[in-house]
Amino acid sequence: EEVHRRVAEIRDETLGKLEDLESHLGRLREKVGELKEAKGAAEGKVAALEQELQELRNVSEERTKDLESVNVGQADALEDARAEAEGRVAALEQELRELSEAKGDLEAAVGAETERVAALEAKLEAVGAETADRVEEAQQSAEERVGD
Repeated sequence: EEVHRRVAEIRDETLGKLEDLESHLGRLREKVGELKEAKGAAEGKVAALEQELQELRNVSEERTKDLESVNVGQADALEDARAEAEGRVAALEQELRELSEAKGDLEAAVGAETERVAALEAKLEAVGAETADRVEEAQQSAEERVGD
């Protein structure tokens, strides 16, 4: 009877640990999903910024060509517009660099969380195997005692 009680305690303790690990694993999987969504959003923003950057470069080139063909009075206004466009291009390039770095950070975070999930899955499997072994040993011990 003592052995059966101890086997039940071990089983209950192990099941509690398994439930805790499964809960933690679920939270980690949610976190990985969130990180993947954030990464996707960052990639979308990077693509949009790259397109806007290219459009601004095209506008800047067009304005530079226009500047070469207009009179001096118009040249000043076009020069201001070109300078403004170049400033916006520089700002967008900086934002693109920052987003690219953030994207890299998100990819690293997704990788780390994925590794944590894999480690927890392995740990969960090991705990399950250990539990099965312990229950089997306790049952054999109980049978031996009953046999004696």
